[in-house]
Amino acid sequence: MFKQKLFSIFILCALCLTVLAGCGGTTPPEVTDVNVTEAPITDPITEVPTEEITDPVTEAPKGPITIACVGDSITEGVGSSNSSLYSYPAQLQKLLGDGYKVINCGKSKATALGSYSKYWNTNGIYYNTTAQYKGALASNPDIVLIMLGTNDAKHVTGSIAESVDQFYAALKELGKTFEALESKPQIYIMASPYRFEDAARKANMDSAIYPTQKKLAEDMGWGFIDLFTVTKNAMKTKKIHSDSLHFNDDGYAVIAEAIKAELTK
Repeated sequence: MFKQKLFSIFILCALCLTVLAGCGGTTPPEVTDVNVTEAPITDPITEVPTEEITDPVTEAPKGPITIACVGDSITEGVGSSNSSLYSYPAQLQKLLGDGYKVINCGKSKATALGSYSKYWNTNGIYYNTTAQYKGALASNPDIVLIMLGTNDAKHVTGSIAESVDQFYAALKELGKTFEALESKPQIYIMASPYRFEDAARKANMDSAIYPTQKKLAEDMGWGFIDLFTVTKNAMKTKKIHSDSLHFNDDGYAVIAEAIKAELTK
């Protein structure tokens, strides 16, 4: 009996070893990724590979360059035969063409200094309170031409440093207000034209207004257009004034041409 049981156990172990040997068979080869290169799309006739067609990227058309002309009666065009045709902004528009939109934001009697200053010209108008000032801001210009100082020459004099400092600060504040617009315009300070109607204001223009306008432009890195020298030289060869302060049609043409030359350098 014992021998029979022992023989049965032996047979069972042999069967287990056979089964285990079968489980340890050859391991199938490892499957690796195969890079499949797609054949290029070819033209069915020429069999030349064609490039993928994409939609072209188009930019929105840009409008004209907007120029806001800030100033007093000389910007407004007083003295011309027709300010809508012969003011310097109107003539500048003709010279520059359709790529530009020139806006006349001039106001007669306008000054840079306001009533906060004891040197304010009480016969003048503080430009920052005018509708023209608001219109210039609303135009969101690309270029701003600032020419204020002719009427400030009543009180701003080189012999009184405080008056010069306040004029400088007023022009600087005006320019920085425009510079902060969303359009980030290029600022130009334009020297007030040469004046000769009375000795006191002529002296103030020579010694205070003109030098201060030039210095401000240099200090701020703004453009500077020297209309003082341009008009002083032009009057030596032809009649450009309608009176001792304002210009005739030819005089405003001289100013417009000088501005164009500077803007299109």
